[in-house]
Amino acid sequence: MTRFSYIDQIKGVAIFLVVIGHVMIFSFGIHFSVVQSMLVLFHMPVFFYASGFLAYKEGIADIKTLINRLMHKGKRIIIPWISVSVGMFVFSGRPFFSILTSFYWFFYVLMVLTILHIIVEYLITKNIKFKILGFAIWGLIPVSLFALKYLCHCGDSLFPFNQIIMYFFPYLLGWLSRKYSWLNGFILHNSALYILSIIIFLFCWLYADNLNIIFRIIGGLCAIVVLQSFFYYYSSQEHVNRMFDTLCVLGKSSLAIYMLNNFFIPDLKAIALPFVIVPNGFIWELFIASVIAIPVIYACLFVEKIFRRNKYLIHIM
Repeated sequence: MTRFSYIDQIKGVAIFLVVIGHVMIFSFGIHFSVVQSMLVLFHMPVFFYASGFLAYKEGIADIKTLINRLMHKGKRIIIPWISVSVGMFVFSGRPFFSILTSFYWFFYVLMVLTILHIIVEYLITKNIKFKILGFAIWGLIPVSLFALKYLCHCGDSLFPFNQIIMYFFPYLLGWLSRKYSWLNGFILHNSALYILSIIIFLFCWLYADNLNIIFRIIGGLCAIVVLQSFFYYYSSQEHVNRMFDTLCVLGKSSLAIYMLNNFFIPDLKAIALPFVIVPNGFIWELFIASVIAIPVIYACLFVEKIFRRNKYLIHIM
């Protein structure tokens, strides 16, 4: 399979910021800050974009191929999801269902989006001859999800409508960018789009506390455009420095880091909280959280290597 280094790099940025966010919440006890207003806007959309990009594969020609594809993708998601949920249940003593659906919500939403995209892609390929109609069907899906959300009065713990709607768009953008090279090229090489995306993202970050779901989606998509264009450009240079290589390593190990980081994050609320939040403290918050996040990530990478040495344990990650 072709390896896209710039995709690994944006995944590396995203997983580093995920750990930063977890440090802010679980280590420092801070749920709202300058750093977190930025993180919430784009680090998870980047993950779903990369997941959609890497999940797309052409050639679902018949029902047998469809079932095989669903089983393959399902196994790749469900085994890590169940395994880490059991581990966190033993480690923390939290209710298992809450861990499965809320604490590790990323797996839940990723599974739903992956199954949805594979099935819809199969139906479009088999029944729709005109591309414009295919795009129209993709556009109807979020409308249908919004309608189902208001018709079904079940909590997000049972079916996370809000998160599925929120991350449907970056996942779809990644899926279509892999499918249509012209779309990927438009995102990567359009200078006007790059500048516009920077402006919109900064606006969304500035007013992050007051944004509705539509502007959060737009802000996340703009961040994806900026990050992907940036790393694609610099990855194509002959000389790529050590930071970019490190981001590739983090991107390739992002699943393991996501699964394991919460086991290593220390509880420093009593010690660190008074020193973290300061006026205009974006750089300071990022620095202090990074001091904790970096050794946590190293611990995750070490455990991943242990797992990858065993032919059975390797399937968990």
